[in-house]
Amino acid sequence: MYELAILTTAIIRPEIHIKSLNSVKKILKKYTKILWIINLDFVNIFPKNVIITDKIIEQCFNNTMITIKTLFLNYNITFKFILNKVGNFNNAVRNLVKEVENMIDNIKLGILYFEDDWVISRNGNNIYYYLHLLDNRQGEKNNIYGYRFSFRECIGNVASFRPTIWSLDGFKDIFISAFRKNNDIKKDPENILIEYWKKEKSEYIIMCLPYELNVIDIGRNWVQQKGLIKWNRHIDSETTYNLV
Repeated sequence: MYELAILTTAIIRPEIHIKSLNSVKKILKKYTKILWIINLDFVNIFPKNVIITDKIIEQCFNNTMITIKTLFLNYNITFKFILNKVGNFNNAVRNLVKEVENMIDNIKLGILYFEDDWVISRNGNNIYYYLHLLDNRQGEKNNIYGYRFSFRECIGNVASFRPTIWSLDGFKDIFISAFRKNNDIKKDPENILIEYWKKEKSEYIIMCLPYELNVIDIGRNWVQQKGLIKWNRHIDSETTYNLV
């Protein structure tokens, strides 16, 4: 039985993970038994004169996985990596949902959804207080399904891909149900989640965490520096990647 599951969409950029995923240490206890599922997509960030081979792709995957595991050597974390040579954000999210759905009965408290380009910039509290709040409400009639990290402004009652601590009921009723009922693999998956929540579950609330637990987005600058484009803005799926 795991206390917590963490779900992460990621690409091969260990220099970002050293800042982003390393920041998750601020809210975790080393002894907590955690299942961390990471969908890792390959993205071609090499100069145009470099011929991409299977060996290069494998090396990129290995370097990224080793970096992430090394960050958490002394933590009680079981990592599950899902590797994809062709990146696609929609597929990445579905992989995470499918994998955790198969394991959800072995998770005790809740699920942290945390993409690979966020940094927790403050650590006034850990997340266990909120996990236990959600756990104590399991099976009760209540409308709080999760707690979202602050980023700029934070408006409650909105389901999104911003880093969020989900109750198990909330993740099943909103996250899993949204992708079970929508098979459009070309649609922005965050829009799938938001549209489902607005139509079916808008009476349920995603609360804002206090400002002591806030995050910053470090992915956009990286994308611009690499000269990449958003995953769903190019007709060639082989050049897409899992960033929002």
